[in-house]
Amino acid sequence: MPRERVAGRFSRNGRQIVKEASFPRFFSAAFAVVSSLFLLFPFALSAGVQVEIIPMEQPHLQKVLESYSPMLWPGEGTPETETLLKGYAHRHEERLKDALHAAGYYDAVLEMSVQWGDETSRVIYRVAPGNLYHFGSILLEMATPREEMDLFALETVLSESTDLKKGSPALADSVLTGEKQLLRMLGNGGFPFARITDRKIRIDRENRTLHVTFVFDSGQHLLFGDLRVEGLDSIRLDAVERELPWMRGAPFQISLLEEGQAKLQKTGLFSIVRLHPAPEAEAVNGHIPIVAEVIERRHRTIHAGLQYRSDEGIGAGFEWEHRNFLEMSRRLRVQGQITEMEQALGAVYDIQQYRRSDQNLTLHTRIRQLQPERYQSRRIEAGAWLERIISPTLVYGLGPSLRMGRVQSTNKSDSYFLALFPFEVRYDQRDNPLDSHSGFQLTNRLTPFWDVTNKNVFFAKNEMNFSYFIPFGEEQKTVLATRLRLGSLGGAASGMIPVDERFFAGGGGSVRGYAYQNIGPLDSKGKPMGGRSLTDWSIELRRKLSEKIGVVAFVDGGMSYKTPFPDFGTAPRWGAGIGLRYSTPLGPLRLDVAVPVNRRKDLDSSVQLYMSIGQAF
Repeated sequence: MPRERVAGRFSRNGRQIVKEASFPRFFSAAFAVVSSLFLLFPFALSAGVQVEIIPMEQPHLQKVLESYSPMLWPGEGTPETETLLKGYAHRHEERLKDALHAAGYYDAVLEMSVQWGDETSRVIYRVAPGNLYHFGSILLEMATPREEMDLFALETVLSESTDLKKGSPALADSVLTGEKQLLRMLGNGGFPFARITDRKIRIDRENRTLHVTFVFDSGQHLLFGDLRVEGLDSIRLDAVERELPWMRGAPFQISLLEEGQAKLQKTGLFSIVRLHPAPEAEAVNGHIPIVAEVIERRHRTIHAGLQYRSDEGIGAGFEWEHRNFLEMSRRLRVQGQITEMEQALGAVYDIQQYRRSDQNLTLHTRIRQLQPERYQSRRIEAGAWLERIISPTLVYGLGPSLRMGRVQSTNKSDSYFLALFPFEVRYDQRDNPLDSHSGFQLTNRLTPFWDVTNKNVFFAKNEMNFSYFIPFGEEQKTVLATRLRLGSLGGAASGMIPVDERFFAGGGGSVRGYAYQNIGPLDSKGKPMGGRSLTDWSIELRRKLSEKIGVVAFVDGGMSYKTPFPDFGTAPRWGAGIGLRYSTPLGPLRLDVAVPVNRRKDLDSSVQLYMSIGQAF
């Protein structure tokens, strides 16, 4: 084992004023190696001292040493004598060797020179790192042997799940990561109180290898015991219990504990959630109680927002949410939206874990009036939606709805009473739904419609949305964001399909630069009449200028068609523009300015402006 030492911090006159016990040098260096790469060299200790490392043939190692060095130079201010400066420089030389060892170089040789001056002094290091060492054997030992513990299997899994394997570079960070992974493996195997009791490091200089042996104490093998919740006030105990993914008597698993904590946090009922096993002494008959420490959030929240789009005018939206409705830990939301074109009011009641832990039921109702240029639509809808969570990324849902409405267009007025049964599949691997930087999302929604008053009228609507996000560049501050939307309407003739269910393109969520729903087939008066199919896409280049501010350049395209499937012989409409983003807790504040590339005379404005919360997609 590397020896331990005491590091001193000195004042200008050299008097030791603080002593700190350090970790073993091999491992204390690891943290700085991996966490301080943002500093630059040569650096000034103060106005009078500079440190320089002569460039080496290994740029990555040069960067490690240069970033590591400023953090560990002891002393405050400029040493008053050359002797003090040399003392600092020698101690720092040892610390640089520690950093080289942590990076896997155990034969490194350093030469130091000091240039003392009245105003400016320099400390110069020449480094010959030698050969990189690699891991040899990785072994496990038990402080208290257990016959049922298969050490070879543990060693195999540890090697497969980390960089701590034979032949890999002998990095200190890999050793520390291996320790954490070993304890996690034991925690998932029913040993919540496992701990490392010793770490044996043997350096084989002849073969340039590092041999590691972990000695650990597994502790008791335990099962999940009773749940003890601390901090509940108005929320019922069963609201906590139903979110937990384990049953009493099942083998303890740290991953299930983490999953339960995430699910409780996701309910929105608590501001703080912490799950952990009770002290080992409280285990009874092989069962360990689980403690849930919670702090309840306020159960009611009001959200409000404004938007402005030059094609739709000024708009406002609001949402009132109660996350513990009737003290049943159910969520009730009342939502409203008012713009010059659309007015809507609705309510949504969520029942989490309906009949099974991976299933949610939503009851919803909504009144809506839509008044674009081509038509006026008024409708009321009520229904249910059952959603099944297959995995954290894959969800599908379905449910019936009834809709009554009236659509008044240029030359006629129609009333309808529709029954619909949508089915949706959603695969979502985005890193952040509010402001995605990587990953993708694919959603497909198929909705059959039946006219209750005319059973001969049937049509089906399918809509697919795909978005993909690729980060690149320095610190991945630039994101290439793409979106594709495809739609198709089949079944009844176009005249039997309500206008507000047809496909339109154009507007802030579609092809920017064109007015809302203003792209597609035109009637005899030159007004959009909606189509039976749709293609709609966007490409955005997003760039972060600072933590809060970003810019966007984009190109959109799309068209709706008279035919049930897209007619790619018809030229699409193109829009292009630039945008500004300002990050907020609710998502980025969006300001986009767009122009129509192939503008239609007397139909399209020369520019459109969009301002709202959230990315365009």
